[in-house]
Amino acid sequence: MIVTYLQKSEITAKRRTTTPRYNRSSAVLPTMWQIKMNDKRWRRVYVECGREAASPYIIFQCKKLFLGSYFLNRFGLTTDHNNLIGRLL
Repeated sequence: MIVTYLQKSEITAKRRTTTPRYNRSSAVLPTMWQIKMNDKRWRRVYVECGREAASPYIIFQCKKLFLGSYFLNRFGLTTDHNNLIGRLL
């Protein structure tokens, strides 16, 4: 499986919204954060959870674009999925 990362130059803005409903038994959790990319569309940030790890990503052109270590440090990630993307741009 090839992992594709989102480039910081592709993001133009972020916003905090209400957390959408989700299936509690699912390994994929939607966050309250959305990212605006160069194409001027807002995309929800999701978190895919494993046993002891979580990977935030967005869906772009039917593919997952993961947020790399640059974003993990910059966003102030915590274990609470509602506070995952705190400080962008």
